[in-house]
Amino acid sequence: MLSVGCVSAESGQKRLFISPSAQARQERAARWLSGRREGEQVLVVAFSQVAAAEIARSARRRATFGWHRFSLDGAAAAVASQVLAARRLVPVGELAIEALCARVVHACAGTGELGRLQPLVGRPGLARALARTLGEIRLAGIAPDALRPIRPELADLLRIYEAELSRARLADRATVLALASERIRDGIEHPILGHPLLLADLSLQSALERNLVAALARRTGDVLAVVPASDALSVKHLGAALEVAPEEIPAPGPGGSLDNLQRHLFSEGAPVASPPGDEVVVFSAPGEGRECVEIARRIQREAARGVPFDRMAILLRAPTPYRPLLEEALRRAGVPAWFARGALQPDPAGRAFLSLLGAAVRRVPFARRGAACDLRRNAAGSASVRGALGAARRRVGRVARQARRGRGATGG
Repeated sequence: MLSVGCVSAESGQKRLFISPSAQARQERAARWLSGRREGEQVLVVAFSQVAAAEIARSARRRATFGWHRFSLDGAAAAVASQVLAARRLVPVGELAIEALCARVVHACAGTGELGRLQPLVGRPGLARALARTLGEIRLAGIAPDALRPIRPELADLLRIYEAELSRARLADRATVLALASERIRDGIEHPILGHPLLLADLSLQSALERNLVAALARRTGDVLAVVPASDALSVKHLGAALEVAPEEIPAPGPGGSLDNLQRHLFSEGAPVASPPGDEVVVFSAPGEGRECVEIARRIQREAARGVPFDRMAILLRAPTPYRPLLEEALRRAGVPAWFARGALQPDPAGRAFLSLLGAAVRRVPFARRGAACDLRRNAAGSASVRGALGAARRRVGRVARQARRGRGATGG
């Protein structure tokens, strides 16, 4: 449960807070948001738009009208949209940039401009690696001429890449960030600019990202930034952008094993020796199956202590091999569990349920509903949509014939 309250002392200034605890950072951001006046507009920039919306909800305000929620890329796209349209530039993602780099590699393969990369022509992954490398160079604000004394072949590839971007009228991430920073520095008016600014757990890894944050912060005198203490590069960039020194959020209570883990998991320093607590327990098992059984036993022990099942979670490094073993262990232990697969891999049960609902609306006979569900589960693996539709027609026809024969044999 987040505790919120008015923090007017933090309003009207720029402050950067660091902490290894995500809860402490979120509470600090929620208290800052809860101190906003009724009807005051706020710009919330987080790692993603979903994260920004979650931070806004944590303030527990009756209304958040006028609160703008963006990721850093989303804010840049909103600010730069007009100049992109005026210059007839189309923002593109990683896949289009990788295809453009593949064209650059193909064009340079016969001219010898690849240099030391020439032996890698035709190898898988060259275009993808080149896209990431050129993207990082452009985000760092390095021009081809400055790169030439160090890596002449990369300087040539960067020059050709930028020419291809201009010829195709495409805008990569570096272009969008640079245009947004330029427009803000020029003093343009935009609905999301000039309001109190909250930067929540932003990961700033490049100069162009830092420049955009600095431009956003210069348009307002009221900025709060929270960032993980272990993200040294983001802390450095945010400090330079806001021109402030980082302040550490005090720990809410005496440090235990969990607090030491949070503070020193990604830190180079060693934790201070202290008696071990029961917040963190490390155990070893002879195999994945036994490990899942031990997890189920520990869940049962926590449930016996009064911890609800919906307050427990299992995080797996490799879900594919562990999932069937974990499902079996939890089933035998009588522990109800829900497995999250992510938006890129929909649950077949959900698709089957939607098929059943659609069949019920269309008054499809019950026998054909099962065939439709089987089709939805197997259509993803079909060679083509036409083949899937053909398989569906044959399956539905076979089920219908079997149903008719069954009714005839029973006199129905």
